[in-house]
Parts: sequence; C-alpha cells; structure tokens
Amino acid sequence: VGVYFVVAGMGSGNGDGKQLVNPKDGSSNGFDEKAFAQQIPKGAIHWHPHVTILIKGKAVTIPANLGIGGRVHLPVHTHETDNILHWEVNAPTVENMQLGFFFNKVWNKKFSSECILDYCNGLEGTVKMYVNDVENSEFDHYMPRDKDEIKIVFE
Repeated sequence: VGVYFVVAGMGSGNGDGKQLVNPKDGSSNGFDEKAFAQQIPKGAIHWHPHVTILIKGKAVTIPANLGIGGRVHLPVHTHETDNILHWEVNAPTVENMQLGFFFNKVWNKKFSSECILDYCNGLEGTVKMYVNDVENSEFDHYMPRDKDEIKIVFE
C-alpha cells in the first residue's frame, strides 16, 4: 500500500540544513528566505518532532489525523493525539519545512512570535518557544528536526 504526499505548489527553495534568524536584530521578522532555502534537505525526509503547547500552564492536545485525507497526506500531519508531528516530505520547500506551515496551513491555527492559537502577546501573557530546552526566537520560521522537543508557552 503506497502513501502519497501532496507537495506540489507549496513554496520554493532547496538546499540542506537549518533555518536562520535575521542576523541584524536576532528576530525572525526579517526572515531570510534565501538562507533558509540553502539549509533545506535536498531529498525526502521523515521526521517526528514532538510539540508541547502550554496556555497558562494548561496543556493543549493537537488533534489526531490533521492533514490526512484518504490516501493523500499533507507534508506534515498527525496520526494520534500524542502531539507528534509527522514531517514526511518528498520535496522539501521553504514553505513546507517551517513550523508555521503545520499551524497555519494544516491545523488552521495562529502561530507566530505574537500569537499561539487564540492567545496573543499583551497584558495576559507572552508567547515563548523552546527547542530541546533552549529558548528559540524563530517561532513559525523554525525548521523542526527529527525528535525535536518543541515547547510553545503562553504565560
């Protein structure tokens, strides 16, 4: 039984490696698409980062079967409610290799340095992100890796 991935028309770019933040101010607002593209794996990938979302201390479960429709899977999808993202991409691109692709295109939820789900920076809290226990400012532009532990916190 074959599995097919929908990747056509989803961004551009190639290369291999990881995504960079703007070297001038350390922010991801000045996203350097060319530098990102040079760091994208050239071949197919099959990675499984784990994402924890905490909103004011309460864990959010990412639903099962997001990005799955019959025999066609989006490049990033879920199978269970274990918060593991299945990054199965035959043709990695600038668009489909960013964490924001999952939130914005697959789950249809907000995610950036300003907002997570329906919670945005302000008096009630601030969005922070940690990758493998290290604070990370790339947010939606981060390129997840296999077995990454990504924690997104609003507090």
